[in-house]
Parts: sequence; C-alpha cells; structure tokens
Amino acid sequence: MSFESFGQEQSSCVHPQYLTMLRHLHTTALENFRAHLDQSLNRGEGFATSVRSCTKSCMLEFDQGCAGNVIFLN
Repeated sequence: MSFESFGQEQSSCVHPQYLTMLRHLHTTALENFRAHLDQSLNRGEGFATSVRSCTKSCMLEFDQGCAGNVIFLN
C-alpha cells in the first residue's frame, strides 16, 4: 500500500514526523562520518580505504536507525 493511499489527516501528521526522524538520522550519519574519517586519517590509513570504511559503517548505522523507526498505520 502506498503512502498516497492513506487519508489526508494521517499523512499530514505522520509524514512530517517521519521526515524529521530521517533528517535527524541523516545529520547524525554525516557527523559520524566526518568524525570517523578524521580519526581514520589521523591514524595514517589511506584516504580511499578510510572513506570506504566510514561510508559502510555510517550507512549501516543509518539503516539500523531507519529499521528501528518504522511507522505502522492501521
């Protein structure tokens, strides 16, 4: 069932809250990426390896955050 099929009242309440949650997860992931990248580079790891490792780690955290914030509507 698509989001558009829900009533206007439900979508006007849930949609903004879900977007706020996504913005929070996005901001947290970006901040963690920057911090982990700096730490990795300061340890002397290569740039490409550091970016790949940090991307993988932060995307996993983002995915887990999204999975823990599923919205069910009856």
